[in-house]
Amino acid sequence: ERSAAKSDRWLNECTCRIGGRHPVLAVLGGGGDPLARKKAAEAIGRRQDVSGVVVAGLERAASAEERKRLLRVSLEPLPPRMLRVVVNGLNSPQEILQAISCGVDLVASTYPYTLTTNGQALCLQRGDSTEPRTAAAASESQQPQKRQKTCSGEDPLSLSIVNIWDDSMKLDQKPLAPNCTCHTCRNHHRAYVHHLLLAHEILASVLLQVHNTQALLDFMDVTRLAVASGSFSDLESAVAR
Repeated sequence: ERSAAKSDRWLNECTCRIGGRHPVLAVLGGGGDPLARKKAAEAIGRRQDVSGVVVAGLERAASAEERKRLLRVSLEPLPPRMLRVVVNGLNSPQEILQAISCGVDLVASTYPYTLTTNGQALCLQRGDSTEPRTAAAASESQQPQKRQKTCSGEDPLSLSIVNIWDDSMKLDQKPLAPNCTCHTCRNHHRAYVHHLLLAHEILASVLLQVHNTQALLDFMDVTRLAVASGSFSDLESAVAR
């Protein structure tokens, strides 16, 4: 309660100083207490001097399901006019889609960085250009390859993670992800990035981060098209499987 009161005082001071000259986003906290989050959201939702909220603290939740519950409680009391932003706490494409289904407009995700630090590459494939199950492809993480329809309901989309640390990458001349147009995939192959990882070269992280960031941006492009075409629920259901 003391923390919530302090946040409210800071918000009052900020809006007073800004004086309506610029849009203001209020930080919506509450930790892991659903009731505290609901009260904070209701208080912010009644304000006319706030344009939206930044939902914080979700990364402290014990599970993805708990994060979704806290997010839903945080957003339900807000009026439609308010922008909804989430920073941190969304650790996969599945959680990003869940957040969007709860009404989130903007997300700031560390997911590409998490993949990079693990030596992994996110693979997003459209159409029927799925990779054959060679020894190299067999190193894809335990997460099963998922296939779903794009927003148009035509070309299938596959989402998977490749472990570049795996020994099968040693001689693999393919790009990190088929059909990816990022700088890494256009100029380098899996074997080279695998070598850089083994040599502890900083370039390995640079190349993986370039790729993973582009892959997530491509995924968000697909998501926006799905929202625009009314097929978002199909995309969400397929990715969740």
